[in-house]
Amino acid sequence: KELEAFQVTYNEKKTAFDPTVKPWTDAQQEIHNAQVNRQGIRNQYDTQYAASRLAIQQIAELQKQREIAVLQDTIASKQNQVASLIKQTAEAQSKRDQLAKEIPPVEKTAADQKGLADVATAEVAALKPTLDSQTEASKLVADASAKAEAVRVKLPEDKEVIALADGLKTRNAELAETLKVTTVKMTELQTKQSAATKVLTETQTKLAAMKSDMDKVTALIPELATQKQTAESVIATSTATLQEKLDEQFDVKLVQYAVADIKNIGPEAFAWSLMEATGIIDAQRNAVVAELDKNSPLSDADKQDSAKLAARDMAIEKGVHAKLVGVENEFIGLYANAAGQPQDEFISTVDQALFFSNGGRVRGWLNPSGGNLVDRLLKTEESGALANELYLAVFTRYPSEPEVARVTQYLADRGDQRTEAVQEMVWALLASAEFRFNH
Repeated sequence: KELEAFQVTYNEKKTAFDPTVKPWTDAQQEIHNAQVNRQGIRNQYDTQYAASRLAIQQIAELQKQREIAVLQDTIASKQNQVASLIKQTAEAQSKRDQLAKEIPPVEKTAADQKGLADVATAEVAALKPTLDSQTEASKLVADASAKAEAVRVKLPEDKEVIALADGLKTRNAELAETLKVTTVKMTELQTKQSAATKVLTETQTKLAAMKSDMDKVTALIPELATQKQTAESVIATSTATLQEKLDEQFDVKLVQYAVADIKNIGPEAFAWSLMEATGIIDAQRNAVVAELDKNSPLSDADKQDSAKLAARDMAIEKGVHAKLVGVENEFIGLYANAAGQPQDEFISTVDQALFFSNGGRVRGWLNPSGGNLVDRLLKTEESGALANELYLAVFTRYPSEPEVARVTQYLADRGDQRTEAVQEMVWALLASAEFRFNH
C-alpha cells in the first residue's frame, strides 16, 4: 500500500514536472548547439590564425634567407676583391723594387751624357770666335786680292803692284785653306754636340718616365692597402652579421626541431644526402671544375665579375647534377612508394635492405678514394678527430662524448683492420634512423 501510495505521488509530481522539463531540455540543446557552433568558429579562427602566422613566419624566413644570400654574396665579392688587391699590391711592390734598381744606372747615364754634351757645347763655343775671325779675315783678304788684281790689270808693269797682288793672292789661298780646316773641325764638333744632346734628351725622357712610374706605383701601394683594409672591414662586419642571422636561424630551427614530427626523407633527398655525406658530390664537382677550367677557363677579368662567377657556379652545379642524376633515378625506382601506397608514409622493403647492405653502389662509395669520406677518415690518426669528421659529414653535428668513446673503442677492438672498421662505422651511420629521417 505504501508503494502504491508512493507511485501515485510520483506520478502526480512527474505530471506536474514534465511541462517544465521540455523547455529546459530545449534550452540545453540550444546552448549545446551554440557551443558547437562557437567551437567551430573558434576552430576556423585558429586554423586561419595558424595559417596567417605560418605565412608571416615564411615571409620572415624568406627575407632572412635573402639577407643571408646578400651577405654571402657580399663576403664572396669582397674576398675576391681582397685577393685581387693582394695580387695588385705584390705586382706594384715588384715593379717599385725593379724601378729602384733600374733608375740609378739611368741617372748615371744621364749625368754622363750631360757631361759629354756640355763638353761638346763648350768646344763649339770655344772654336766659334776663331771660325768667325778666320771667316772675316778670309773675306777681307779675298776682297783685297781681287782689288789688287784689278790694279795689276791697270798697271801691268808696276813691280810693286805685281808683288802686292801676288802676295795677297798667296795669303788669300793660305787663309782659305785654314778656314776650310777650321770649318771641318767645327762641323765635327757640332755633329758630336748634336749626337750627345740627342742621347741626353732620350736618356732624360726615359728617366722622367721611370720616375713618373715610380711616383705612381709608390702612391698606388698605400691606396691598395687602404682599399684592402676597407674590404676586410666589410668582410668582418658582414661575417659577424651573417653569423648572427645564422645563429638566429639555428635557434628558430632548433625550436621547430623540438616540436616537429619525425618524417622520412624522400628517395631523391636520400640519394643526394648519401652522396654528399660520402664525398661523391665533392669528387664529381672537382671533376666538373677541372673540365670547365680546361675547356672554358675564366680570364682574370672574368674572375672579378660577380655575374660570370655566379654563372660558373651554376654551370658547375648543372654539371654535377648531370653526372649524378642517374643515381638519383636509381634510388627513386627503389625507394619511392609504389602506386596505391600512401606517399607520405615510410615503407621499407626487403629489396631496399638488400640494396643498402650488399649493393655495389653503396659499397663502392665506402671504398677509400680521391679524398672521399672514408679516405679522409683513414688519414685522420687521432680517434677524437676521426669521430668529429665522421659525425659532421654524416649527421652534420658533433658526436657526444659516449659516441666518441664508442668510435675510439671500436677502432681499438679492430686493431689492424682499420679500413674495414672505418667502412663499417660509416655504413652504420648511413643506415641509421637519424640519417634516414628528418627529426
